Amino acid sequence: MITIYDVAKKAGVSPSTVSRVLNKHDNVREETKKRVEQACRELNYVPNANASSLRKKNTKTLALIVPEIKNPFFTSILEGFEGRTGKSGYITLICNTNENSKKEKDFIKTIIAKRIDGVAISTVSKSSSHLQAVINRDIPVVLLDRDIDDLDVDVVCGDSYQGAVDLVNHLIGLGHRRIAIITGPVHLSTSRERVEGYKQALNNANISIDNNLIKIDKKSEGFSSKRAYEMAKELLELPELPSAIFVGNNFMAIKVYQALIEENLKVPDDIAIVCFDDLNFMYEIEPFFTTMRQPAFTMGKMAAEILVNKIEGKYENNKQKVKLQPELVIRKSCGAYKNNVGRKGCREE
Repeated sequence: MITIYDVAKKAGVSPSTVSRVLNKHDNVREETKKRVEQACRELNYVPNANASSLRKKNTKTLALIVPEIKNPFFTSILEGFEGRTGKSGYITLICNTNENSKKEKDFIKTIIAKRIDGVAISTVSKSSSHLQAVINRDIPVVLLDRDIDDLDVDVVCGDSYQGAVDLVNHLIGLGHRRIAIITGPVHLSTSRERVEGYKQALNNANISIDNNLIKIDKKSEGFSSKRAYEMAKELLELPELPSAIFVGNNFMAIKVYQALIEENLKVPDDIAIVCFDDLNFMYEIEPFFTTMRQPAFTMGKMAAEILVNKIEGKYENNKQKVKLQPELVIRKSCGAYKNNVGRKGCREE
């Protein structure tokens, strides 16, 4: 664990000077202050709010960090998570980053300072150093929905790759050959795997990949609805329109739908839409989306189960990599409603 003495050594000052900087005392030169702050950043040092006393017991508090709490997918994750943690007497601290990595890192600093017992996170950040700082303090971490290759922690996620293959296969089975994709940045494992699955399905069907039909957000940190709208408009400027669009998630799909309606294009008659993750029926969309529904409630419940058992010493040190299978739900937006009788692994609503 990084201590105030490590910071002092790296900054070339005394521990008392580090303490004065951290406590915002005035009697420290600006140059010295900057050296100490830089050392803190490089070492991922976070002052402990309870450092004056030894930790004698758990705080019985867990943190759930999600990128967009308004999204029904993450709301369901929260319900599953809280349902399990509450049974063991834990309180859940809900942290909503709004797909912003700075907010995510600020939450992590608070979690370390408050000595939260465990963290489940659906990350938006390209870097894992802030999460490594949590691990270095022996705080259990579970990656939820989004994986990070270089982080050795427990993971609970859906099979984005296979789900994308199945969604695109469904469109191909309906006769679509000019299929576009709109999704978030590929530093997110979910977005990257959905692009890979999309390409694989096309390759399997001997359909040439047209890069003009691939719209990957390179401006945002997460799944941006605003960018989805803009990328849909770009697709609609092509000389030959796609016959179907596979959208990376549900909130992005809403804005893609809006862009099509504004251009007087009918769904699915002119362009079909399919997407990952379900919406609830409070959203007034007609026709309602064909989706690859992930078991979000189960995902949250399993992440909580792993954290509670880790904290209470019921699991060994081996890391669990849980990958849950999504379910194809066929509705009218793909133009195939009532045409899926006998198809394995899908349902109709």
